[in-house]
Amino acid sequence: MDIYIDLIALHQDLEAIKFSSYLATNHFLRQLTKLGLQENWAAANKQFNTEKDAKSDIFDLGFGQENSDLLICFLNDLYIARREQFCDILSDLLGDFIASSQVYIVITPVQLDLITLGLTEEKRGELMAIWNRHDNDILLKVRNLEDLLISIGRGSKEESRLAQLLDPLLAIPDIKALLPEIVVKNTRIAAYWPEIRKIGGYQDRDMYIHQQFRPLVEHLQKSRAVMAHSVMISEEHINDQWQKALGRVHRDPEGAITSARTLIETVCKHILDSTGQTYDESGDVSRLYKTAARSLNLSPDQHAATNFKQILSGASAIIDGLAGLRNTLGDAHGKSHSSGKPAARHAALAVNISGAMSQFLLQTFSSKKP
Repeated sequence: MDIYIDLIALHQDLEAIKFSSYLATNHFLRQLTKLGLQENWAAANKQFNTEKDAKSDIFDLGFGQENSDLLICFLNDLYIARREQFCDILSDLLGDFIASSQVYIVITPVQLDLITLGLTEEKRGELMAIWNRHDNDILLKVRNLEDLLISIGRGSKEESRLAQLLDPLLAIPDIKALLPEIVVKNTRIAAYWPEIRKIGGYQDRDMYIHQQFRPLVEHLQKSRAVMAHSVMISEEHINDQWQKALGRVHRDPEGAITSARTLIETVCKHILDSTGQTYDESGDVSRLYKTAARSLNLSPDQHAATNFKQILSGASAIIDGLAGLRNTLGDAHGKSHSSGKPAARHAALAVNISGAMSQFLLQTFSSKKP
């Protein structure tokens, strides 16, 4: 099947994450209806069948190849008929594919392809928000790693996939402590293979890996919500939420202000949860900040140096102001007819303050962890 030259890289990268398998799912069919793509899908199938019939004497496609060629026809049709919406449509389909996948996916190459083709910053933010939730699913990564190690024990050589799954898990101390010793000490296939061969035959190796992963899987199943929350809050996550909020500044300043307040609140709660401290669930972000700041030795009364006390006092006052701005101008509460509407510059100020303060709090918290 021939594909437009502009779409070659995109198709290759979609195939690398097995996106074409999504075309055979009910999730995809529902998205076709939701996005109004039934005619495009019908046209793609018609083109696929025409080309298949024309080459019937030499065409002997397996199911996977048929999906790949059908994806080419679908991409071609969308690119011709829906050029202006092409990137938005692919972004929506990709987001649904990620959200419904039981296989851990890295979308960086596909995302770069779509950006090259004109993906908007707003759509990029939406797609990354979906992928971040996928990336923060530690149990998904662990189950994928278990399956991969069983395959490697049977002769698979997927070195890059092993690194993709294992390296991020090793970076989380609580997870590393529960990973099987055989993989923690042998992080690459060249080291792992001789050790797993000592276990016995294929069935013995399969059972061994399954048993070795059971404590970690059970731990994650019992505390999945807590683990997902604790891993989710990272500098990358803050930057993503920061940029997403900035994307709302001009089209939805009230929403951007509310997002700014939510970001600082989330980071404060993450710090307090991680240090085992209780806090008021009333949503008083000023009180949350003061409690989190004290736990990090960032309260003004914990320091004697005048300049540092002034900076910390100013930071506390800024958070108070952010909370007040959100209550007055954000979209979290109903408003009277006399309520003012925030300008984009007000929203930008709130978002940038929240992002900078959130990064500062998380960096301080990380520097104090053993």
